[in-house]
Amino acid sequence: MGFCSSSDGVQLAWSSLGDGIKILKAPNRCNHIEYEWRAPAWKGLLEQLINRFQFVRFNQRGNGLSDWDVDDISSDAMITDMTAVAEAVKLEKCGLFALSQGCA
Repeated sequence: MGFCSSSDGVQLAWSSLGDGIKILKAPNRCNHIEYEWRAPAWKGLLEQLINRFQFVRFNQRGNGLSDWDVDDISSDAMITDMTAVAEAVKLEKCGLFALSQGCA
């Protein structure tokens, strides 16, 4: 797990697990990189993904271990945050895993 800053200074928590093809998970509503491991809906999927891929997740602004007191929670901010995480993890190319609001 690590932390990086988005272009507007918001601190983002990220996690990278597994080896193989790199996949970045777009944030979804109410995500938390630590609690997802305890959620029955996520645990099995996460285990399968990290057994095959380098799976990178992060808490979007306003959630989880990332900064909560933020001025901008928009699709543009989410894209900027995804770019900051990709740069922190050194993902030059990666697949994108998206669900819920992350699909937008």
